[in-house]
Amino acid sequence: MKLLNFKLLFTIVLGTIIMSSCLKDKDYEPVPHAVFTMVNGYTEDTKLAYYADNNRIPLPFGFLQYQEMERYRNLFVGNRRIRIVDESQKTIIDTNYTFKDSTSYTSFVFGNDEATEHIITEDQSVEDLGDETAVRFLHLSTIADEVSVYIGSDSEPVFAGRTTESASSPEENHLFVANTSGKQNIVVKNTDGTTIIEREYDFKPGRYLSIILVGERDNTETPLYLGIAEQY
Repeated sequence: MKLLNFKLLFTIVLGTIIMSSCLKDKDYEPVPHAVFTMVNGYTEDTKLAYYADNNRIPLPFGFLQYQEMERYRNLFVGNRRIRIVDESQKTIIDTNYTFKDSTSYTSFVFGNDEATEHIITEDQSVEDLGDETAVRFLHLSTIADEVSVYIGSDSEPVFAGRTTESASSPEENHLFVANTSGKQNIVVKNTDGTTIIEREYDFKPGRYLSIILVGERDNTETPLYLGIAEQY
């Protein structure tokens, strides 16, 4: 019995040494992937599901609710078919996009059944952000107004002359810019200087935020809403 235990112990130790040697010879290589964030500003249906090729992207409750965001889903790189469906499984977006390794992207779906829009942004970092907050603004509402966004005590808009986003919107609209951190008021005005909507928000140092205007004017179910997507 003692001899058998010794042989067993010797076999385990020898196996461990061999496996350790193999692992050193074959270091683990991570699979290339992109990071995908989803934001739902689609007013027609309050729940959406997302597919990459034929694979459903996992969400906590199966669907992404209106005005909500889901972060940090990994996607294989390369050309991928992105399909978005409503709760009845009707496809509202069907597009292809090429994803790059170690790159972060955000999908924004918005509009309504008559005019459904979808953009995917390639998210860039801000150099030397320090104690400031990186922000961007996306006009995703159905209103035709050209709007400007004021933050805090700024007399000049941080984002000026923005119309509703589309696939042809300039990429500059999707870039983050550094802004003062701390509790401040966000005010959205039209070209006449009339305030359309406003809210207070505490901007955290070093964070990346997307300010989004979604919804419809004079609609009690999906009224205009100024959302903050805390992304990174």
